[in-house]
Amino acid sequence: MIQSTWIGLLLTGIAVACAVTTLACATASTIVTLPLVPEGTPNRRPQPSEYDHLKISCGTALYPEPIFVGRTVRRTPSGELVSLLGVTAVLESHGTVHATATPTPITIKQDRNGRFSYHLVLNSDTLVYYKGDVAVGWEDVDDTAALTFQAPGCEPLRVEFKHPGQEELLELRCAEGNNPGP
Repeated sequence: MIQSTWIGLLLTGIAVACAVTTLACATASTIVTLPLVPEGTPNRRPQPSEYDHLKISCGTALYPEPIFVGRTVRRTPSGELVSLLGVTAVLESHGTVHATATPTPITIKQDRNGRFSYHLVLNSDTLVYYKGDVAVGWEDVDDTAALTFQAPGCEPLRVEFKHPGQEELLELRCAEGNNPGP
């Protein structure tokens, strides 16, 4: 169901709202219209003792196309940087209810120079904290992502995703005499 306003889905006692012109978060038997953040609610995360439940509004994309662009390289014994091919990657994301903190293997397709691009799915949620029926605070929470790159004979390299679409040079440290790639 496509909605042109914010909607709320009541699921097992937790209210979840979905963003403009997106598909509903899940199917539910009860749909109610809710404001995203009640007027006058302070933009702050309250202490745990100051609230007894929260409502999560889900799913606006952080970037229209969050693309991680990189080039994997290794250093030769003479100090020259050369392409490193055959690299694998593991993705972790943290932050929203959409994130997956469990390391997940992903497929990156490299060209002969070690360049690749990977489309990430990152979201932003708004959390509204309540004490009884009164909203006592709210905050926006954005997903973050980390990718760990690995190649045989090389130390894994963990990189935080920060610059969508901007190529990052990723130098893996490889054992001398066991340097994969050209």
